[in-house]
Amino acid sequence: MSENWGAVKYGQEEETEDQETQSDKVEVMIEKIMIEFRKAHSRKYEPEDAEKTAALCLEAQKELTEFLSDAELISKEKKLEVERIEAEKIFYYKSLKNGGEKVTDTILKAYVAKDDDVCNAKKGQYKAEADFNKWKNLLNVLKDGHLFFRGVSKGKNEW
Repeated sequence: MSENWGAVKYGQEEETEDQETQSDKVEVMIEKIMIEFRKAHSRKYEPEDAEKTAALCLEAQKELTEFLSDAELISKEKKLEVERIEAEKIFYYKSLKNGGEKVTDTILKAYVAKDDDVCNAKKGQYKAEADFNKWKNLLNVLKDGHLFFRGVSKGKNEW
């Protein structure tokens, strides 16, 4: 998990030692739900258990949506950071004299693309985007899980 994701908390500016991060809380709930999926797959699943698991899916959805917008913001901020660093590097490399000749756009793009600061910023951006997409996809799984377990609790979806 990304360092930034672990820092995302709902309604909390700084993390204290005894507080769980929002993502940790959601991950624990998702793990519990995955255990219930495995149980439902391997044996007859009791309607009372299914009702409780459906409720857990809803709770996990709620917790996840509370920080998903913050995670999207982190992803977008990383993208802006890449653009800012690229702009700085363009100005820097344009100011260099290449043997007294003007630096061409092709060479300028190559300098910027291989610059360590730009590469590191892009890695951070890609990681933040991947984390955001992972959590967004998990939200969809939780929605489907909720529907599945609600169906089991009503006597539907039997194996």
